[in-house]
Amino acid sequence: LAVGLPGSWTPYQMTAGLLGLFTLQGGMIVARTSMLNVAGERIVTRFRKTLFNSILSQDMGFFDKTKTGALVNRLSADTQLVQSIVTGNVVQGLRCSFLVIGGTCMLFYTSPSLALLSLSVIPPVGIGGRIYGRYIKKRQKEVQDALAATSSVAEEIIANMSTVRQFGAEPLEALKYNARIDRAYIRSCEAGIASAWFEGSVHFAANCSLLTVLAYGGSQVMANEITAGSLASFLMYSIYVGFNIS
Repeated sequence: LAVGLPGSWTPYQMTAGLLGLFTLQGGMIVARTSMLNVAGERIVTRFRKTLFNSILSQDMGFFDKTKTGALVNRLSADTQLVQSIVTGNVVQGLRCSFLVIGGTCMLFYTSPSLALLSLSVIPPVGIGGRIYGRYIKKRQKEVQDALAATSSVAEEIIANMSTVRQFGAEPLEALKYNARIDRAYIRSCEAGIASAWFEGSVHFAANCSLLTVLAYGGSQVMANEITAGSLASFLMYSIYVGFNIS
């Protein structure tokens, strides 16, 4: 929009228009977040009902070899984890995917040769992500199993507190519980360190791709193949795409 030309918007009109757009955006964000939260609560509620009914339908041998604390942990912590994945990770992944597609289209529109060069980092990152996904899935299962064992020990100790107090076994039971907590802590730290390594590798690859584009694009600018403005726009789109990929 031109400002100061006949028939153009005044700064106050533009400000009012942008304020209206921002108000609409805020309302849409409220609606989106509300619907996601309600959908997540419905999913986890239905999941808990189904899981509990499945537990009740098991034979007695299942209850003999499975501790109560482990089952309670599955009904609480595991279902909450599913809710966070459905309402957070999946939605964020879909949003970033659409933004990456749009940004990639702008990259090819600005400079196809630079776009191919900058996107060459995606295949190795994709392979690394696949390996990381398998590893973190295994680690996450170990974390959940460790937390379930911790809940089981705590439930057993508290349920038999009178016996523990009678024999003065509080220090021994505390050591038993602390050992389980330490094991869960170690598993969680291993998963967190793996995530940190993967995230750092992705950012390093994205920065290397950006430096390669800057060097090659600078040579194209010096050869008058593209303009400096086009290179600046391409770098901005590259940062935008790289941010959503990471």
